[in-house]
Amino acid sequence: TKRINKFLRIAARNGFVVMLCPLDDCEFSGEQAQPGPQPEPIPGLHNSRAIGSPGRRIVLDPSHWYRVEEYVRYMVRTWGQDRRILLWDLYNEPGNPWIFRTTGTELCENTEQFEKNALLLMEKVFHWAREENPSQPLTTSAWHMPDPFFEGDVVVPLAHAIDQRAMELSDVISIHAYCDPTCLQTTLMEISHFGKPMLLTEWMARQVKSTYETTLPTLKELKVGAYQWGLVRGKTQTHLPWPHVAKNYEGDPMWWHDILDADGSVHCEKEAEVIRSFAYPQSKAFSSDMFMDPEDSMLNLEAALEAAVQHAEHEGMVPINEGEEAVVPSVCSISMAAISSAMSHAGLDNTMLQQSGEPDGPSHSRHNSFGVPPNTFGSHMRTKSVEGLDLALGGIEF
Repeated sequence: TKRINKFLRIAARNGFVVMLCPLDDCEFSGEQAQPGPQPEPIPGLHNSRAIGSPGRRIVLDPSHWYRVEEYVRYMVRTWGQDRRILLWDLYNEPGNPWIFRTTGTELCENTEQFEKNALLLMEKVFHWAREENPSQPLTTSAWHMPDPFFEGDVVVPLAHAIDQRAMELSDVISIHAYCDPTCLQTTLMEISHFGKPMLLTEWMARQVKSTYETTLPTLKELKVGAYQWGLVRGKTQTHLPWPHVAKNYEGDPMWWHDILDADGSVHCEKEAEVIRSFAYPQSKAFSSDMFMDPEDSMLNLEAALEAAVQHAEHEGMVPINEGEEAVVPSVCSISMAAISSAMSHAGLDNTMLQQSGEPDGPSHSRHNSFGVPPNTFGSHMRTKSVEGLDLALGGIEF
């Protein structure tokens, strides 16, 4: 819970809303998930350590699905009204049987039964999620597309029973399509009969002509939103092709996925220019109405605190670890205003909000704190450090 909340705060602070994905059958490593430190990637192998959720072993054993139900219901119940979440991708590529080896791509054991169980589990997941009544729409990716490099692969796009059922159950249709623009356009036109909004939530593999130059014009014309696969080249090694594709492009310097290197430089400046030409004007992180839901005072206040930290950093605050001291601006008036505004929108009494302590110099104070009387929030006070700001909040813990 803490990690997801931290992730959502970071995303919101930078102007992003999120699509959360609780389940995933892309167990490309062929191994079950294990807690603790994770093994290093296998050199030269695309997504070599990818693990599933809950994992193929559990998908194949319905006696364990009660645990999956508890997990899904908890996720949706906890964040189902959170405005930082745009939608839920409940189950990524259900029934994906691939295992990536240095020698090529293999299929997992019991592939046929695995696909049948994945379809049934997907239906149950939609049922469980809907019973929790989230405010966000639900989707699951339809993903079975032709792969010219994989012998015996599908021929008709998104005709698999899992894909058809996923599109029927989804509020917003989401598909994965690594293909040329002609195939993509035909596929999108074919599935438009569902009469639902559409998202392309995985695409961009350069060697199969799924590129920015070829794909973005099609998406704009058809008014289809998109999430691409890959941003920064890293431990997932998804700049490398799928194993069964790699042998056809040995020595090719063009990346398969990803657009930025680890140092932040772009892989292809021409692509960057294309992306900029299609981009909407950048939205402000923490737009004034993003978190102003009167029924969710904690979220409002949390957002305001993050905004306060951001402003304080901009004004010269030295970032610190929890428990250490920091030099911050003497008044932090912007931070106070952000907190006061959040409290007001949340329907809380902000008339007693006041700064505690006096500056110990003309320009700075030590441990700038905001005193909130206990009766503002509850019967007691808790003080927690939020990225360097000590904040006294009655009855609310961050």
